[in-house]
Amino acid sequence: MKKVTPILTLFLFAALASLPAFAQGPQPVRRLIYSLEAGEALLQPESAIFISATKENVILVLSKGKGGKNPPFFVVKNGNKKGPFNKLVEVMQAGFDGEDVSTGIYRDCADYTPDQSRIPPDAIPSAEADESGSQTVVFKGKTFGPYLSVLSLLATPDGSRAYFTASEKDKLWIICSDGRRVPIAGSPRDLRLSPDGKNAAVACAGSLSPSQEEKLAAEDPEKLNAEMNKAYVYTIDGKKFGPYGMDFKDFWFSDGNNNLFFLDGNQLYMNGIPTLTLKIEPFSLCDFYPSADGKKYAYFNVESLVFSDGKKYPFPLNIITFEEGEQTMIKWIALENKKDIVVYQRAI
Repeated sequence: MKKVTPILTLFLFAALASLPAFAQGPQPVRRLIYSLEAGEALLQPESAIFISATKENVILVLSKGKGGKNPPFFVVKNGNKKGPFNKLVEVMQAGFDGEDVSTGIYRDCADYTPDQSRIPPDAIPSAEADESGSQTVVFKGKTFGPYLSVLSLLATPDGSRAYFTASEKDKLWIICSDGRRVPIAGSPRDLRLSPDGKNAAVACAGSLSPSQEEKLAAEDPEKLNAEMNKAYVYTIDGKKFGPYGMDFKDFWFSDGNNNLFFLDGNQLYMNGIPTLTLKIEPFSLCDFYPSADGKKYAYFNVESLVFSDGKKYPFPLNIITFEEGEQTMIKWIALENKKDIVVYQRAI
């Protein structure tokens, strides 16, 4: 399931509402969706804000009653306002009838996680054990294996490929259903896929085979512990990065582009090449948006959306990134000036 972060707390809403419109400097593309009238309040759990690179689907449920949660209610949909309604169920029917969307205002996590719920039924992969305990992978009618064990298994949402890590005798592999098969070593951790489904990466602790780990555990546990504190990253196209030490934090494909990023301490790497030294504490993958060349970024905290050029903007209610030409574009919807719901777009 695609990771999302709900934005439903009054604290965050109050924080973003109190911000200035944005810092001085070059302005992004900005378009007003709706301005709250005096006494109107936005009901976040009941509204819905979805955006893509080319359009927005915004359904705003408003209250003009005492306390901001009581009737009369109104709905703004496709720029048209309807109401008043005396019951919440009435305004919800008026706003969402015929709409294939769920209520609530969410933002997608910035690191890419393939939505396994979208895989076509005939392309859902499975790992199956036989009587001997060995495992095989079944994907779109083809069988892969047997293996001693299948460690991780993911498919691309379009069902075109499956990726998995597996052990075979004293060897470990990262394997793709398209025939690519790359040896790895150590103890595999997470398996990550690129948004276009053509690349995959796995991080491993240490670089020993299973038998080497077992032998070293018996002979020199301290040496084994030192080895297991080293991190390596392998890709399905045969690349190996590392070793990195205990400061290795995470690795990911960023949503919106197909570059592989990983963070060792405060040093950001893109496709194995050092690109930025970050000064963001605490760092969250969900809240970090790098440019396609890895040299710029945007991130947000509880107060604002911040770009690496120093510009700050209102906290995003919803936010996406996408590639346009050779630039990484970032698009978001925010509340500013305590009343204006606007859509922004600019290059990172």
